[in-house]
Amino acid sequence: MNWTWASMQKSRQWFFAAATLIMSITVAFAQSSPQDYPQWRGPMRDGAASAFAAPKAWPEKLTRHWKVEVGEGYATPLVIGQIVYCFALRGDNEVMSALKVATGKILWQTAYPAPYKPGSPAAAHGAGPKSTPLFHHGKLYTLGISGIVSAFDAVTGKLIWQKPAPPEHPFFGAAVSPVGDHDLVIVHPGNYGPLTAFDEKTGEVRWTAEGEGSFASPIIVELSGVRQVVTMTQQSVVGLAVNDGKLLWQYPWMSRDVEHDAQRDHAHLAWRDNHRRGTEDAGGGAQTNAA
Repeated sequence: MNWTWASMQKSRQWFFAAATLIMSITVAFAQSSPQDYPQWRGPMRDGAASAFAAPKAWPEKLTRHWKVEVGEGYATPLVIGQIVYCFALRGDNEVMSALKVATGKILWQTAYPAPYKPGSPAAAHGAGPKSTPLFHHGKLYTLGISGIVSAFDAVTGKLIWQKPAPPEHPFFGAAVSPVGDHDLVIVHPGNYGPLTAFDEKTGEVRWTAEGEGSFASPIIVELSGVRQVVTMTQQSVVGLAVNDGKLLWQYPWMSRDVEHDAQRDHAHLAWRDNHRRGTEDAGGGAQTNAA
């Protein structure tokens, strides 16, 4: 059989396309696997591992099969089929990585600049991302620590769309993990911004709710037959219609951080007021005698 350069190129292209198709099919089928871990706190965001079957006997000591340095941060790794996805900080870049579950071999890594300096109270936590990624309809969605929202192709790692960091970075770092529903990806973006629904394919903002975000990740629930997203703002716990973000109900619940900030500001104002009165009294001839 005679091989020409053109035929070899076509064969290579066919092989690459076939390999990509196989990986795409693997990812697509894996999305519905009960053992997958596609988002924060698992498939239902309830911390349950319902598909786990405990062994009849636990080993006395676990055997490490592989170890890979992926960076720093607090984002929980995702497991989809035979692939594990990690989101971490390396240098000044946030990096999404895909690795083989069996061997730890890196399949791809995609990085983007994400310089960030946390406020002094959170400096000990480091500058790595705190938000867990979301695997939804064959794509990965992340919220970086500076408030950047990104979408990646889960097969190739290609950056599909991205929303930039806000002019002022979140003081303690963004920590809300995104949730997906139908063709929407929902999260509190930026500098503790209001709950926002993005089009999963384009990143277009479909709706924006009211109220600044806090350190709580939204969940999707159905209450009284109404599908809704429940989240926490800095003032209330709220339920919003998933399709348009309309407020369905709210319950006052002041964030602890807001309450502490209010107490701190009140104490500061009270001190300034007392200090001013004391200064005025002293200027009016009042005397203080020390025994």
